Amino acid sequence: MNRSFLVGLLVIGLLIVVAISHQFMGMTANEIAANKPQEHSQEDKEHEEGEGEEAKAKAELPEPMGSPSAPVKVQVYVTSDNTCDTTTLDGMKRITGRFGESVYIEFADLLEDEVLVEAQNAKISCKSGLTINGKSKFILPDRGLKGTILLDGPIGEMNYNLEDVEAIIAHLVEKEQAGRPESSNEAQ
Repeated sequence: MNRSFLVGLLVIGLLIVVAISHQFMGMTANEIAANKPQEHSQEDKEHEEGEGEEAKAKAELPEPMGSPSAPVKVQVYVTSDNTCDTTTLDGMKRITGRFGESVYIEFADLLEDEVLVEAQNAKISCKSGLTINGKSKFILPDRGLKGTILLDGPIGEMNYNLEDVEAIIAHLVEKEQAGRPESSNEAQ
């Protein structure tokens, strides 16, 4: 017998052994892969070890910022059990510092059913997002085709960044100061 014939027999034999063992255990290869323990990073292990009642407790949402009579109202949708999204809170502090009494920022918890429905109606589908004067989609006229901004998700992650939010607010504040009503073509 030549060597390639023996290798072929060995491969066929291994395939038969694997098929029989799968049949015997009643599992397919996909089921075995799904049951394989996942490897966790050291950071994941430390996080799991640190999880207790304190870690699972809701974080307290920040108090509203700015003036309730402001012409621009920002609703910030976050999940209170997610303490990792610090960019959104830091961004709102920066916006309040820049626009002062021209902006009012409120925080809402997506873990509350009525808030979740409100966010979904505003096309917020992620675990966080914003509406500005009740809208989550804007077209900034000075940005051309790249001017469409959807405020879905955390600031700086995928759809938009803090500069986009500042540009929208600046645009709305300028319009308010100029006394022009908001055109439906510019902010949708």
